[in-house]
Amino acid sequence: MKVFGIPIRTEASFFAMTLFLGMGRNLDPVFLAEWAIIVFISILVHELGHGLAGCCFGLSPEIRLYAMGGATYFPGGKEIQPFRHIIISLAGPFSGFLFGGITLLLRSIFDPHTVLLRTLFADLLWVNFGWGLFNLLPMLPLDGGNVMKSVEEWITGRKKGNASHIISLMVASCLCIWALMERSIWIAFLTALFIQSNGSVLFNALQTRLDRTRQSSLDKAWDMLRKGEGTAAAVLAQDILASARSKKTKMESLQLLIHGFIEEKNFEKAGRELRRYEACFGKSTYLESCLLIGKGEIAQAISALSTEFESRKSEHTGEMLAHALIDANRLNEALEVCSDPVMEASAGAVYQRIQDKAFHTSSYQTSAAAGRLAFERGRDPAVAYNIGCALARDGQVDESLEWIARAVDAGFEDKALISSDPDIDVLRSLPEFDLIFEKLSK
Repeated sequence: MKVFGIPIRTEASFFAMTLFLGMGRNLDPVFLAEWAIIVFISILVHELGHGLAGCCFGLSPEIRLYAMGGATYFPGGKEIQPFRHIIISLAGPFSGFLFGGITLLLRSIFDPHTVLLRTLFADLLWVNFGWGLFNLLPMLPLDGGNVMKSVEEWITGRKKGNASHIISLMVASCLCIWALMERSIWIAFLTALFIQSNGSVLFNALQTRLDRTRQSSLDKAWDMLRKGEGTAAAVLAQDILASARSKKTKMESLQLLIHGFIEEKNFEKAGRELRRYEACFGKSTYLESCLLIGKGEIAQAISALSTEFESRKSEHTGEMLAHALIDANRLNEALEVCSDPVMEASAGAVYQRIQDKAFHTSSYQTSAAAGRLAFERGRDPAVAYNIGCALARDGQVDESLEWIARAVDAGFEDKALISSDPDIDVLRSLPEFDLIFEKLSK
């Protein structure tokens, strides 16, 4: 469903956990239903606070309600500045506080006389005020922890600082001890999860620091791969993997190993290492598609990438999908992918490749259309010249002259090419062309 245009996905585990928590208070079905409705509405209000704040900054939020509560995502990879991130983080609990304030006002107007109404108002106040205040504790992944992390990034200028995780670990440990002493099992369970998540981040940061000496070897292996030395890159990747400690280094060395095997056409080994990678780190549509493209199974790669791009917009997936579509000569589909807002940063280079591919397959109108879009982003004189060539081949002489002139104005200087290129033979007998050439000769 959607609320205010924001997609909301509710998992069955959300209601299962909500009812489990409610059963600790009252087993009456009416009160269980009341509790489930209150929790659903209140958490949805909280997450909508995050989502609507993100919308104010041009983001496209998605909300997921699951066993541990709710989460608001902003697909697309758009970078969020720390100050904006703080506003988005605080918008959730403060939306709950506003909802709780409205509840207080309604309770003062409509004095509840029944047990059900008194319970309803009490639950609304507890979930919105009580849980909201808990959520502001300086402890990741709570909103208070995210605010703390954004402040750390703001001060240090680094996205992956460890101070927030250290503080979160200390706060969670203290709270977990208190909860155990008070026999508050649910809070103890939650804080134990926070101890584990923050502790694992800090442990992996330590392992990454110990792996720093391997970065030069990783860079060397990537360079080998770019030069087409797949076998050598795979051998070096195996050596790095054997001694790697951190998750980051293991992931990167396995990626290198898979790419190396693909480069040397050893698809059986590449597939085996891909299965190993996904067993350790989860599904990778990117690596699966690389393997499919290496095997020449472009249609299957496009299908996988299209599904991934539709479900979770990202620039990286979109760029890979567009290149696969170009390889399959499905140029109009590639243009459509590039039109997605998430592709804004990388679309220019892809448009140029579409322009070249379309020209060499005699799709001159598509070539010119892609070229125009590329020129809007970079004003490259070579792009403008190639648009003129495509239009000349398509018989659009007047517009072709305009683009050749625009190319010269943008800095095109190759007199030898413009005087002999067969693509614009149709233009050379025209007086307008002589004026353009004279301008180029000055």
